[in-house]
Amino acid sequence: MVRQILGAKGGGGGSNFITKPDTLRSNDSFELLFGLGSGRWKGLTDGLKGLKVNGVPLENTDGSSNFEDVAAIFADGNPLETQTVKFRLGGGGDVQNIGVQLANPNAATPGNWVVGATSTPGANHIDMRFVVQQLFKQDSKSIRELTANIEIQMRPSNSSTWVNPFSGNQSNSVTYDPRGYDIVEDFYGANVYLSRSMFNPNGIGFKASNTPYLTITGKTTSAYVKEVRIAVPNTGNYENVTWEVRARLRERDTLDNDENQERRTIAFESVASVSQEVLGEDEEWRGQVWLQLVGKASDQFNGFPEVTGVFDTKICSTPPTSVWDPETRVYSGETWAGNYEEHFTTDPAWQIKEFIEDPIHGLAGLQPGSTLDKWDCLEASKYFSEQVSDGRGGTHARFNMNLNITEAQEVTEMLQYLAGSVNSYIEDTGDGKWRLVVDKPETPKVLFFEGNTFGGFNYSHTDVDSRFNDWRGTFLNEDLDYEQDTVRVFDQPDIDENGTRFTEVALVGCTNRQEALRRLMFRLRVSLNEYKIVSFVTNRIGRYLSPLDTILVADEALNADHLVKSASRIASYSGTDVVLMRPVRLEVGVSYVMHFNTEDGVVTREVVNLGGERGDVTEISIDSPLPANVLKDSAVSLEANGLPANPISYRVLSVERSEDSEDEYTISAAIIDSGKWNAMDNVSEQAILAQESNVEIDAPGVPTDGMFDLLVYSTDYQVRRALQVNWDRPGSLFLEGFRVEYRYNDGPWKILHENLSDSVAELEDPQDGFYSFKITALDRRGVQSNPLVGQYEVVGSQEVHPPAHIRGSLLDRPEDAPYAGFRYTVTDGVVPVTHVWDGNEWKPEGNLVTEGSHIGVENGATVGMTPAEAARLQDIEANWSSQVTLNSDVAQDLEDLQEATSENASAILAEANARVTQIQASADSLNTRIDGVIADVDATDVRIDGIVSDVTAEVDRVDSLVSSEIARVDTLFDSFSLDFSEESYELEGETVDARTLVLEERSVRSSESAIVARDISALAVRVGDTEAGILSEQQARIDGDGALTTSLNALTTRVGDTEADILSEQQARIDGDGALTTSLNALTTRVGDTEADILSEQQARIDGDGALTTSLNALTTRVGDTEADILSEQQARIDGDGALTT
Repeated sequence: MVRQILGAKGGGGGSNFITKPDTLRSNDSFELLFGLGSGRWKGLTDGLKGLKVNGVPLENTDGSSNFEDVAAIFADGNPLETQTVKFRLGGGGDVQNIGVQLANPNAATPGNWVVGATSTPGANHIDMRFVVQQLFKQDSKSIRELTANIEIQMRPSNSSTWVNPFSGNQSNSVTYDPRGYDIVEDFYGANVYLSRSMFNPNGIGFKASNTPYLTITGKTTSAYVKEVRIAVPNTGNYENVTWEVRARLRERDTLDNDENQERRTIAFESVASVSQEVLGEDEEWRGQVWLQLVGKASDQFNGFPEVTGVFDTKICSTPPTSVWDPETRVYSGETWAGNYEEHFTTDPAWQIKEFIEDPIHGLAGLQPGSTLDKWDCLEASKYFSEQVSDGRGGTHARFNMNLNITEAQEVTEMLQYLAGSVNSYIEDTGDGKWRLVVDKPETPKVLFFEGNTFGGFNYSHTDVDSRFNDWRGTFLNEDLDYEQDTVRVFDQPDIDENGTRFTEVALVGCTNRQEALRRLMFRLRVSLNEYKIVSFVTNRIGRYLSPLDTILVADEALNADHLVKSASRIASYSGTDVVLMRPVRLEVGVSYVMHFNTEDGVVTREVVNLGGERGDVTEISIDSPLPANVLKDSAVSLEANGLPANPISYRVLSVERSEDSEDEYTISAAIIDSGKWNAMDNVSEQAILAQESNVEIDAPGVPTDGMFDLLVYSTDYQVRRALQVNWDRPGSLFLEGFRVEYRYNDGPWKILHENLSDSVAELEDPQDGFYSFKITALDRRGVQSNPLVGQYEVVGSQEVHPPAHIRGSLLDRPEDAPYAGFRYTVTDGVVPVTHVWDGNEWKPEGNLVTEGSHIGVENGATVGMTPAEAARLQDIEANWSSQVTLNSDVAQDLEDLQEATSENASAILAEANARVTQIQASADSLNTRIDGVIADVDATDVRIDGIVSDVTAEVDRVDSLVSSEIARVDTLFDSFSLDFSEESYELEGETVDARTLVLEERSVRSSESAIVARDISALAVRVGDTEAGILSEQQARIDGDGALTTSLNALTTRVGDTEADILSEQQARIDGDGALTTSLNALTTRVGDTEADILSEQQARIDGDGALTTSLNALTTRVGDTEADILSEQQARIDGDGALTT
């Protein structure tokens, strides 16, 4: 309790005055009713210790209470009893206000009575309400707690006798019992759990019996409400009566004596009669399990409370305790007569039997007469109850069932669900009779071999995908307050070989971790090892077999099969106990001998392992000790006595009678893993988790173009960035994905992707800083690779690749590196040696760089030239032969530049400046050549102008001749006015003369036309030659410019700081070349104009010739006999004109 020092009376040296805080708080009562299930249930497992309100147990393990005056009323759901609910709180009735102070001025006697009365008859309870205004004691030292006792009496309206309800027959001998009390009279067969706080400190007698008054102890200076409810009878003599109630204060209410003060200011506020209806009298309530919880509310309540409890549930019919203890599940050895008692048990066998045979809540309620074979249950119960390791150095029963079925289930499916959860199978054999078979070691019924089968043995196998090698199970763990928990059982060698084949199951009714492991180990062994199915035909012995029977198959063809497990080596031996290095297989019911190698030869001993020591075993018991001369690590072999082969156990799946013969039966059976039971009972979670994979997978690789890309993109609102990480996938058939981790500025590692199937990841909106990434490959076998580690620095909008590997001399190697893993290749020696920085010093790591190459790549960083530089040089080399032959000095410079890729920057810059000077000189020389070409073009223009003048003059002369000829022909036509018939001779003579003149003229004209045509052809050739020369010069200039551009581009890549100057020079040269190209184009245009003039003159000549041809055609019509000559003349003219055109 906290002491509060408020001050001191008097002067200096006075003592401290203590005012204690108020201790009385108004607490409401609570009452809750919960429906739990259907009966019969046993009840709370550990009384009020197993019942929690908002996670707080009502009682602690030491018996102390966490809640005041709590009681729990539990109805077990016995269908033979009517278990009604009687509420302690609530209800309706009249309230009579009193509002009178309980005054008492007397120091030694009680005060006056304050009386109240109810007006409603037939009440179940009388509620009284008192209000404490002040309760404290004060003296010169403190203000502290005080006690007030209120005496209460009551009487029915038909009686004059007052009685004190607090001084009734309350026992002082009742002992606290955490298991509760059966109080049939008041609670109709329910079990009542009472709080330990209700009893005296010694646990005997109720505290309420210590005083006949309502006692209030504490301190308050503000109103505190105290409510009292008293149950009253309302039947018999008390039917239809009302009640009077009176109360008085036993101590004086006020003491006022200077420093000594007492206050007991209490008012009797009201009285009420409360009537309640009884709940649960309807038939639908029969057999329902419920819990009623009443008590005082506390500060721990906040809203509606959550209540949880641990209950022993269904009461089952079991063998009597003289045969079997339902708590320890130990059988006494006494023969069971088949009679039953009612007990709660976690034994799955008797629970399954109850599920079938319960006439109200079981299958028998739907199918009357349904029953489960009691002897099957007995055998199953014995196996389920055997004590095995609990994983903590102790033992417990092999299988338990703790299950609350909350939803309706299909009966047959639910029965298989329950049986299958404990390695069993249940079958309806007809007429409501059920049989239960447990998968446990059994003595085989029949041995089959070549002598009692027809046609040998045929084998098939289950699908590989159904052979799960990684099992996980969920269950409610009792050690974690029945929270859901998970266990895992797996076979690492099978995972390494075949990859992970995962499955998950719910472990029905399991609440213990070791049992969960046991159930999963059994399923793992069955899944991996019971995959072979044999079928064969046998004789009439098959009629005595049923499904799930165990048989043996001795097949000579399987003597070498690994499942036979008949060979091993001695690890150690002592007397008749032999320990083997590898397990051998001992089937139940088979007699074996074992052969051992000694110095004197082979000795044989009989194997005497008992049934529980069989299966896949390494510990062998033999009938007599081995001789002393047994060889070290001696090989041993196992042999089945009198059998052609070591037999293997199978479980019968089906028995089918042959349609052709009554004496032939086809048997189908699945192989049994005889070692699964021993593995199940001795499973160790530590051994499972200690399994390590024997396989490795390669780490992801670094792409040739690096691991990182900084992506920049825009949205509707902003420009954003993403850091993209890339890697190469390793080769693995079982590759499942990648785990991607990163950290920022050497902070903690974070998971970006737990299992990413792609080989690229993006980190959105990276901040400026240093990022490290780890990429780990994962595969389906549970194996992971060594991580690929890469670093990247984000700086503003620029990206910076931190160097991961550089090379140079040992002298130039830095004293330290920026981060661990940084590599430096020393090139001084014949063989380069790479050193790695481990964070403190350089350590050799071998050669990581391929010599003789332009570029080496290690972890995404470059050594020597960048990829862009190497690609540029490769392009130059590939296209070298197609380029215009460059100046030999420039070509040699390029070779020198290529060889000098690893020189320092200052040497490259000096070389670049020298090359710029050389290229400028070459450019000046080329400009001079271009100027000469331009002068030649100008001279050619002058020559073309002279030729055009000559052609024009010749054309004019030809035109004049043509005009004269036309005029002469016209004159000739005029002289042809004679009559042809009369002057034929003279006409003929004239015609001859005219023809002679025409032929002479044709000869002259042909000669002249040929001369003109020859001159024009010569001119065309000269113009063509000039144009070709101009175009050739233009191409040479373009090729030279292209070579110059290529040189400048290559130089630009290397010069660094002088790049801008070279680009400016290049642009200036391009502009100059553009101007030259423009001049050449103008020259071409001028030549084209001249050619157009020539063609225009040619067309004029053709037109003139066409007119002449027209005249000659007209003449031909008139001259008659001279037509052929005129046509010849016409053809001659056409030929001449063609020459001119050419």
